[in-house]
Amino acid sequence: MITRRTDVTPITCLLRPAARSAAQLVGILLCDAGVLPGQEQLLQALWAHGDLRQTELADACGLDPSTVTKSLQRLERAGLVHRAPAVDDRRVMVVATTETGEALRDVVQAAIAEADRLALEGLTEAEKEMLKRLLGRVQDNLVRAGVERALPGGC
Repeated sequence: MITRRTDVTPITCLLRPAARSAAQLVGILLCDAGVLPGQEQLLQALWAHGDLRQTELADACGLDPSTVTKSLQRLERAGLVHRAPAVDDRRVMVVATTETGEALRDVVQAAIAEADRLALEGLTEAEKEMLKRLLGRVQDNLVRAGVERALPGGC
């Protein structure tokens, strides 16, 4: 087995597998609840902000609108969200969680907390806070570099 040498691996190359593994772990923890990988992000945004226009939800999650549309179709079929035309513009869809979706809040948040616990095992509270700050700065730098604007229609 080849071991990864983190001392010589560029940080941007370490971020991808870490993010992928974290997403897979959350997906595994939520499997029994019927929440598919990535759907928890949409649900969390709705819980945090309340009803959102579909475009606002995509922006809040940093996702391509077409990806959000497909995920919302699945969430709607599962009875976790409801979409309806906006009162002020019938062409715009507003997304809200259903009672069933609201009932999953504690389950989803517990799964994310467990994923954090497993991923951050052995780190001190100070290291966890530093990691949060540093990852936030990395994300800000990438946004400033225009990465997010390039993603939706890019290759």
